[in-house]
Amino acid sequence: MIDNKIIIFSLIFAFAVQSVATAGTKDIYKFKWMDKDASVYVLQNKVFEKDGSSYINFNYGSNDLSAFQESSAMNLQIGFFFSEDWGLELFFSSYSNFDNDAYQAISKTTDFVPFVRKLDNAYGAYLLYSPFYGKINTFNQIFYLDWTFGVGGASLNLQDNRDSFLDLAKSDKFVAESGGGIAFKTAWRVYLSRHWHVLADYSRIYFSALRPIEKKETKLYYSADMVFGLGYNF
Repeated sequence: MIDNKIIIFSLIFAFAVQSVATAGTKDIYKFKWMDKDASVYVLQNKVFEKDGSSYINFNYGSNDLSAFQESSAMNLQIGFFFSEDWGLELFFSSYSNFDNDAYQAISKTTDFVPFVRKLDNAYGAYLLYSPFYGKINTFNQIFYLDWTFGVGGASLNLQDNRDSFLDLAKSDKFVAESGGGIAFKTAWRVYLSRHWHVLADYSRIYFSALRPIEKKETKLYYSADMVFGLGYNF
């Protein structure tokens, strides 16, 4: 499910980049009284400045952690830009998890349940870097956008059925677990007005957790979120 949304996100990205590039080309003006090979470049002012601004975003989308779960994510983000390019963001995510078709197929046709690790919630902070901005020209309106990257840390609360899986049990018994991880993100923000914007946000949290084997060995896992939302700029 999340793979399709990544494709959609990539298409949005490609379209926006081409639109910005096209807009940049149209900002070159030629004058008849100048040499035919000369051009005048017009520098555009940035319409939506971020320096000293704060925002709040409400997002919804999907999570990709377990191959046997259909997971949705609700996400709240609160951020502040202390310069035009740099900012800080706090986030909290809550997840809903349901057994998918792959889980149902294994549990109905075998005498054991598949291994499942699922997220209950996650929270943390990002250091943001947002150096890229541009515009999308439509027939009668111009949309302005920012492209942001983030790196930070996160705390996760999860559940897993490792004991049931190792005991070849027919029913699940989940045990709570928690941990920390390193978080990365990229996001597109499109301004609807000076106060409102829409966004697409893709993030990954890398964390270490027990593998589903008898020995208590750990492995590096990642949880990926693809969310879309509405935000308010203060």
